[in-house]
Amino acid sequence: MLRLDVLRMSLLASLTACGAAGHESEADATDGPQECTSPPSCEDPVELGDGFEQCADGAINRASASSFPDASVAGSSCSGTEDDDVGCKADSECFGPNGRCVHATAFDDEGNTFTYCTCKYACTSDSDCGPGEACIAPDVVSGTESWPTCQPAGCRTNADCGPCGECGVGSRFDGCSWHVALECRSASDQCRATSECDCYPDDDTGIFSCLGEDCYPGRPLLVEQRPRTAATEQRSDWLFGGGFADLRPDPELALHWLEIAALEHASVASFARFGLQLMALGAPPELLRATHMAARDEIEHAKLAYALASAHGHRTVGPGRLDLRGVRMTGAWREVVRGLIEEGCVGETLGVVEAMAAAKRTTTPTVRAVLDRIAADELRHAQLAWRSLAWLLGGAAPHDRAWALAQLGQAIERLQPLTAANASERVELHRQAAAEVLAPLAHTLAA
Repeated sequence: MLRLDVLRMSLLASLTACGAAGHESEADATDGPQECTSPPSCEDPVELGDGFEQCADGAINRASASSFPDASVAGSSCSGTEDDDVGCKADSECFGPNGRCVHATAFDDEGNTFTYCTCKYACTSDSDCGPGEACIAPDVVSGTESWPTCQPAGCRTNADCGPCGECGVGSRFDGCSWHVALECRSASDQCRATSECDCYPDDDTGIFSCLGEDCYPGRPLLVEQRPRTAATEQRSDWLFGGGFADLRPDPELALHWLEIAALEHASVASFARFGLQLMALGAPPELLRATHMAARDEIEHAKLAYALASAHGHRTVGPGRLDLRGVRMTGAWREVVRGLIEEGCVGETLGVVEAMAAAKRTTTPTVRAVLDRIAADELRHAQLAWRSLAWLLGGAAPHDRAWALAQLGQAIERLQPLTAANASERVELHRQAAAEVLAPLAHTLAA
């Protein structure tokens, strides 16, 4: 059994805000209507109900907003006899619209069933949702609960998209959780219907693209929602301590550690960007110091992983040049908070959990030592992320704070559906971490 209770207490202890981040309140409204660059592509639309329509090519748009006055979260109420009730104990502890504290079931890392309590939220209309969100009816696309939920929205109806008039809905499974969003369609879109692929609007550009599974723990360098890594080169200066000569050749393990090494190497750039963002928002010195220390940790993680990849592959490898084209740099408060929640608070915490689970599974002492070190370092990085979020929320306007807490709640909620047919071991591990670690941290932060 993973000691997630110890991890939870370590992260809870880090939630001490070091001052407050002052910032100008950002506008609540979404961007204005886009300019129409091509005629509407939705032919022979058929009403699906709840404001949605389906075009002849399978694309689904939100033609009008709907209300759901009787909406409520399905599922049994938390009884108090669950194996773990740290997520919530009563409905009053759920801070979102129409929140319920419900009973849920998951599997631990050893395959044993355990029960827990978690908050789930239902919306009755768009007014229940925050800025940049809409109340989406259930069963419109894959990934939604069986009740209406607030989801990211660059538009709320076709009327928000100007003469083109298509407010499209997209969904995708990134390997860890489902994502659903609304965005205005454009001539630049690479796909239209989820029947083609996991067709989803890019967070930065709004362009609908076919996206695969790209869920990575830790803090990868993301460019247009995809991790950016350096190519592999033959070099020996990235081998930790001369390598691990005692490990046997194994092409599959070599590729596994090579992928990890490239992500750890790119994380150095990700922390460098985060350090600049913190400076743009006037962060205190302790957060900047911890951010630069985290980047140094990632260098060592990369060296360890490249050494393991080299040992299993029987050739010395390291990173080439990292392509920085398209890397966005923004000091906008909401953009920094959104990235911090997804990549730091959630991603780094899951990185700790995955490293702990991997260390427990391995039977090779040298590899276990590497994973134990990575887990310990990633714990400090997760603590940094939660401390940074607490600081950023400390000086936030009430509606900005509510928006951020809603973003955090949604990120955690996506990891823990009430049911998960044929869920992978990794998905179940993430669901366990969401229930036992992330949800309590979110409630503490909200309080």
